[in-house]
Amino acid sequence: MKHILPLSYLVTIPLLFGFSSCKKDPPASIEADILTFSVPDSMQLAPVKVGTTFVNAFVRNATSSVVSMAPQITISAGARITPASGEMVQFTRSKDNTTMYEAHYQVESENRQNTKSYKVTLISPVTQPQYHFSFDAWDDIVINNGQAVYQTPSDRMWATGNPAVAIYISGKDNPSSYPASSTTTAVVGRAALLKTVAGAPQFGAPIAAGNLFWGIFNSGNLAADKLTFTQFGQPFYQKPKTLTGYYQYKPGITFTDKNNQEVAGRVDSCFIYGIFYETDENDLTLDGLNIQTSGRIVAKALLSNCAATTPENTFVPFSLDFVYTSEPDFINKLYKLTVVFTSSKGGAEFEGAKGSALIVDEVTLDCSDD
Repeated sequence: MKHILPLSYLVTIPLLFGFSSCKKDPPASIEADILTFSVPDSMQLAPVKVGTTFVNAFVRNATSSVVSMAPQITISAGARITPASGEMVQFTRSKDNTTMYEAHYQVESENRQNTKSYKVTLISPVTQPQYHFSFDAWDDIVINNGQAVYQTPSDRMWATGNPAVAIYISGKDNPSSYPASSTTTAVVGRAALLKTVAGAPQFGAPIAAGNLFWGIFNSGNLAADKLTFTQFGQPFYQKPKTLTGYYQYKPGITFTDKNNQEVAGRVDSCFIYGIFYETDENDLTLDGLNIQTSGRIVAKALLSNCAATTPENTFVPFSLDFVYTSEPDFINKLYKLTVVFTSSKGGAEFEGAKGSALIVDEVTLDCSDD
């Protein structure tokens, strides 16, 4: 006896089996990010900071010339990393700072068309009378397969806002076009050049002031308030006394407000300051919203009149004392310190003059005992 299948059944078969094979897989991801980076609990001194192209980990008891470690790492879905997570890696002592140990990782995206290099720095803090910053050594950061190239200090205790410009303003592959870069106009060797440039008005940022600060720049959440991208401060275990150095400043010609409207008669000014504040066991960090106003601030050092230097194109020394509101308690409390330089004092509110330029060099932080 012949069995004749009903028409509805014959239609269902290709729907279930034939057509289902035409379903396309989602495209492979272009993300190539380190998401988390874990060091052994016995070595970790403070929470690990993961940035756009770097990782900073404060560790204890690093005294030899090489530190061997097998970090546990998570990365973007489908991506691969070299060296691999869990692989033993030798971190070698930095030539620029003997309390830092460095290694490099490379992440390749799932679609194998995007690679990103990460500099991983282990920081073993020691207390010393003075810390000197020459700003001679800078690294080129290449992202988006060369579509964006900017500079950052080799000492990753320092950060800039350059990553934001790379995100919001495409096609900037010349490091000198970014707000922060190195320059040979210096007291000795090279110096940090910070300048206010055109921003991205379509994103509410008509200018981008050049900045250089102790901390990290984190633009991971583009929907967040832009002022939270600048996360100020590194763990610090002694009392800062004075901040000294040299600067050269020339304000731009036309000052504009946050709406990109000219403010007649207003002259731009730079801003140099240090903030020492109390943090907590959860690694509380001040950002652009509260770095000047937080009740956790213990001491400030401010250059109150950061105006055009005269004669033009000459360096002027500065010396700033940290003024304390209370005495630090290093036995029971944790602290962070940030030092900040910016080419436009109102840059956080996107106010300033395009073309303003601040050069800083040979900076010394003094922590000597009384």
